[in-house]
Amino acid sequence: SNDAEKYVLVVLKRECGEEFTQKIEGMIHDISSSQIIIEEYLRNQKIKNTESEIKVLTQGNWPVQSRVQIKIPEPLNFHLNKFSEYYKMK
Repeated sequence: SNDAEKYVLVVLKRECGEEFTQKIEGMIHDISSSQIIIEEYLRNQKIKNTESEIKVLTQGNWPVQSRVQIKIPEPLNFHLNKFSEYYKMK
């Protein structure tokens, strides 16, 4: 839960220092702000039901992984591009 995460962050910050928790706080912020962005997008586009989950993440907050080339199916790519256009205009 959010309360439990906040409590753990407070304890970690107290014990390890603010620098230690900075990226974790950024990750939690990314997740919560993504929810708001997606809700706004769905309302704006008048989309009622979706089985997709989109997260807008700050690159510097998340562990680096090697890049993998993937081929996104066209129906999904259409929606990805539409969301990207919406997000860039914010």
